[in-house]
Parts: sequence; structure tokens; C-alpha cells
Amino acid sequence: MLKNKLFYIDSLEQGDDLIRCAIHIAETHSIFEGHFPGQPVLPGVCMLEMLKEVIEEAYASSFQLETASSVKFLTMFAPPQFTSAVFEIKPIVYAGNQLTINATLKFEQHVFLKFNGIYKRVSS
Repeated sequence: MLKNKLFYIDSLEQGDDLIRCAIHIAETHSIFEGHFPGQPVLPGVCMLEMLKEVIEEAYASSFQLETASSVKFLTMFAPPQFTSAVFEIKPIVYAGNQLTINATLKFEQHVFLKFNGIYKRVSS
């Protein structure tokens, strides 16, 4: 939905205990015209959708957010100051059709998003 429109994946590395995905943002995307004119900020809901799409890319499967036990937006992801970031996703449990994760979206020491929750794999 947002991949290859609002954000692009630069690299995706996946191990047993960590998924690391470098992304960059399309600064000229129309979402920044309304959020907010003259002071663009990446909406939090977009960060959550981007997280889901990165998980889908890593697992080559469709997922739906089932439970968000903790969602924290700590720094504004505001282009042009920030145009790239890294998702670090730690799969805690992947059992049946549920994936429990801890994730962050950050650039160097700037943390934009901290997330803990459960995604459910869905049929496409």
C-alpha cells in the first residue's frame, strides 16, 4: 500500500532473532502536503503501516495487526531533516499464524517509533 510510493526498502537483512530493514522516504509524496503544510511530518499511522509492510516483505506473507500492546512515537520523522531510517524488528514468537514482535524505527540515536504487538498471518 505504501511501499514503493511513500517509502522504499534499501536493504532487508533477516536472521533468527532480528530483521533489519533500511528504508527511505519519498519527500515529495502528497501526504506531506496535508501533514503539515510547510512543516512535513510522517504520520504515525504511516509508520505502523510501513512496519506491517516490512514484516510482510520479510516473511513473504500477508499480516494484519491483531494487538498493539505498546506504541510510542518518540521523535517526529520530519523531512527534510530525516529522509531515511532503519526498522529493527525482533520476532519474539512465531507460532501458528501469530507473530509477536518488538520493533523500533530509528535514525542513528533518533528513535521515531517503539512498538510491541502481535500480527496475525492472513490468507491473501
